[in-house]
Amino acid sequence: MKTHAMSLLLAFAVLGVMPAFAGETMFTLGSETDVLELDHYRAYTWGIDLGFSTADTPLTEFTLTFEGIYNFDTTPNILYVRLLDEAVQPGLTVYRDRQAYGDFFEGQGALIGTWTDDRDQQEKIDNPQNLVFEFSKISVGDRTLLDLLNEYGTNGTVGIGFDPDCLYKTQVLGSFSTASVPPPTIVPTPAAIVLAGVGTTLVGLLRRRQQV
Repeated sequence: MKTHAMSLLLAFAVLGVMPAFAGETMFTLGSETDVLELDHYRAYTWGIDLGFSTADTPLTEFTLTFEGIYNFDTTPNILYVRLLDEAVQPGLTVYRDRQAYGDFFEGQGALIGTWTDDRDQQEKIDNPQNLVFEFSKISVGDRTLLDLLNEYGTNGTVGIGFDPDCLYKTQVLGSFSTASVPPPTIVPTPAAIVLAGVGTTLVGLLRRRQQV
């Protein structure tokens, strides 16, 4: 009983001052089993609702993965992937680019990267690749893509654009992580001070009784 009382007092003492620890959030474009066909006749945006402003909670990493990607066609190909600097609709939005070559979103935001699949057709199907972009490792001038994302994401959303100049099959995944947030400076209320004082007194009494 005495041990239980002391445990409760210690719990009250630390309540409300625990730091928020770093965490990673993972998500997919569509369901976890969706394999997308990215068509040459289309361009796409993916709007991601973070649920918070990066001005308040900056991201420490953002990773974009095209899992099991391969070019289903045999013609020359290139995939453009871009971080957009303007808000886009949450989820997937499809645009017609009439099979035009070049980056449909050129001039918007910053280029994340491009990718070309030059393997022979059977190898593409037998050995699909994972195309991974880690934003903290991609430079844009004297900054990183992660810096730009934290700048663009102050409204709580992230926009990714991709323009396939051929036909790609893939599953699109994303993840982001945030740093631990230090607890705010807490000024104890008079009631909290009284509670702490009572707790200290009770602990002292319990110890004295054990010694008698």
